[in-house]
Amino acid sequence: MQVRAAYAIQDLPNAAVEEFVMVMQPPFWKTTWFMLLLLAVNAVFFYAVLRQINMQRKRKREQLAQVQKELQLERERISRDLHDNIGAYTSALIAGINRIKATDEKNDELKELSEYAGSIMGYLRETIWVLNNEHITLTAFTDRFKNYATRIIKNYPGLAVLFTVTIEKERELSPQQSLNLFRIMQEALQNACKHAGATAITITVTATEKTAISVADNGKGIIENNSGDSYGLQNMQQRAAEINFNFGIQSNEQTGTTVLLHEK
Repeated sequence: MQVRAAYAIQDLPNAAVEEFVMVMQPPFWKTTWFMLLLLAVNAVFFYAVLRQINMQRKRKREQLAQVQKELQLERERISRDLHDNIGAYTSALIAGINRIKATDEKNDELKELSEYAGSIMGYLRETIWVLNNEHITLTAFTDRFKNYATRIIKNYPGLAVLFTVTIEKERELSPQQSLNLFRIMQEALQNACKHAGATAITITVTATEKTAISVADNGKGIIENNSGDSYGLQNMQQRAAEINFNFGIQSNEQTGTTVLLHEK
């Protein structure tokens, strides 16, 4: 700023000019140092928040891993108990029945008892297999059931089983899913073998975005089934509901019975 002053107005044009320099300081919140300090504080704050979130996630992962480890150890313990106790007694039962059968081959009751004992051992074997595997692929599950069905079908001469498997998108099954699906398919297969009077059973497994399974026979249908095993059907429905699968049955005298499972 420039200033000119004189004692008289007529002397003003020739008066000397003085300059004043004024420096305006911005408020502290607009200064560079404050901006940098604010950025640093924000950076530290966000780092602390992110670190806390990551630590919480890490603790949750560790807790989940510990729970999974404990569950796996418990499954293995149960598997050992089943194998060492029930498995051993069932094996002894089968051996005893077979010894008696050797001396009385025409006894139909012994044959039926032997079949029941064999079924118990089959159920036990598959249960142990499921318990010992934390995650099972659908392909591995299907292969396992193929082996099971092949063993069962040997006891029914004149009855054939056909598998149709289309797995476009592989998926993993939890132990609960594997066990419930296996039990439903076992029940459907056993019913077809024992009660349907069928000559062929077709088992279809399809996996795209969802999984669909069917067990179909060309027998006489449920209407003429005198087994009265409504409890078995209720069990299948409950097992399907537990793993979020739709369950259905189509049955008539002309086309036989089809058990349907479809992932919701």
